[in-house]
Amino acid sequence: MLSAASVIAVPWASGLTIDGKVYKVGIIGYGDRGSGLHRILGEMPEKFQVVGICDNLDFRLEDAKKAHSGKSIKYYKDYRELVEQKDLDIVVVSTPLSFHYNHAKAALQAG
Repeated sequence: MLSAASVIAVPWASGLTIDGKVYKVGIIGYGDRGSGLHRILGEMPEKFQVVGICDNLDFRLEDAKKAHSGKSIKYYKDYRELVEQKDLDIVVVSTPLSFHYNHAKAALQAG
């Protein structure tokens, strides 16, 4: 599983493809940054598909559900449940900095 920093640093994120695979992405934190990254990933459907969104604020999850109705995205309030989603290739951590360690650690431990 890759972290958000890895996504930005690898060549295929800037337009080059490695194997034609569509990477399945989970996003932890769906405020301005998380939803903005989702829009950017959505511009590259041949490379990325967001399959999980997590936020602990109900209104953000409701906004995400409305914006992406009809898509096969799972929604979570608990980041530990998102990182256990078996089809994830990449987890984007877009929460306040003080939470990054716990979120990234959980994602790495989940594999």
